[in-house]
Amino acid sequence: PIDSANGVKYDNTLLESEIDLAYQKLNIDVVPISFRYNFNGVIAAGVGTQISFDISNKQTGTISSNYFSFVNGRKGDPIEELNSVEKVDTSGAFSDIKYGVFSDITIGASRIGPSVGARYIYNFNEPHSQIHLYAIWKF
Repeated sequence: PIDSANGVKYDNTLLESEIDLAYQKLNIDVVPISFRYNFNGVIAAGVGTQISFDISNKQTGTISSNYFSFVNGRKGDPIEELNSVEKVDTSGAFSDIKYGVFSDITIGASRIGPSVGARYIYNFNEPHSQIHLYAIWKF
């Protein structure tokens, strides 16, 4: 049962929630230590440590909760006095810091020039496993 602000008690209600959020995130990945082995002029493999953090992280949007009467298994009329809309506007800097180790393989110019690669990262906090695909140009 739900009690409304005006004292009416609703026994059977149906809640429909809608979440509409927009995210803006600026992230930096830093590799302080990396060991690389060039098999030939085209293929290389590496291991190292990686630190990843958000320089800025912003969420904006709304969370809407709409209540309806629920009788005999059917959605009925809306209950306007229970409905609500919550505005979300949060931001943070230097948040979501992740530490981890990685291994990767690159294909392309091993010394100077373009190459592409795949990197498996094991973070010590959530999410633990990530795979990144990347393209680089070495100068």
